[in-house]
Amino acid sequence: MESFSWYQLQSKHEKPEDNLIQYGGELLVSARLSVPAQYKNFQFERWMMEGKKDQEFSNCQLQVMIFGARNLPVLRSAGTLNSFVKGCLILSDQAELKQKSPVVKKEDCPQWKHLFVFDVTPAQLQQSCLHLTVWDQSTFGSRDQFLGGAKLGAKQLFGFADPISPSVLQWEEVFRRPNTWMDFTLILHSNMENFKS
Repeated sequence: MESFSWYQLQSKHEKPEDNLIQYGGELLVSARLSVPAQYKNFQFERWMMEGKKDQEFSNCQLQVMIFGARNLPVLRSAGTLNSFVKGCLILSDQAELKQKSPVVKKEDCPQWKHLFVFDVTPAQLQQSCLHLTVWDQSTFGSRDQFLGGAKLGAKQLFGFADPISPSVLQWEEVFRRPNTWMDFTLILHSNMENFKS
């Protein structure tokens, strides 16, 4: 027993980058829940509490206008990007509705002014989440490069929802005020594993 050296166990040191959410720029968007004119007094929260049927709202739309981005990381030596945005709306039943913007070439602050339209019902939106990711289109057949992503909705970055998170509050505001455009500046994060593409 005297020949052994005993050491006290210590917890493993985490690398600073393990928990760091890296900044990848900002995405300027506007969103609204468009409901038919005959339901102009529609209130999402009351509708969900009363358990209304989706057939009444067969032609609802979630509309998301992608205006532009700023402070994107430039990954190529030319100093400009050929960028586009992917949108993935994850519904309460885990179905995924995907859309993609056109590519804006040779711009470091791209302006897409592109509208994503998702045909949905209020029940599908109850626990929904919208992933918006920005990509740099590659040349010569290589893979597109992920620049950053942002989320709006109930499902948050690390698998749990913080009810006071800005993205949850912004998402809820879209449903509280149907047929009204809500403007957002979303911080893009460059941790790709947290996003659906």
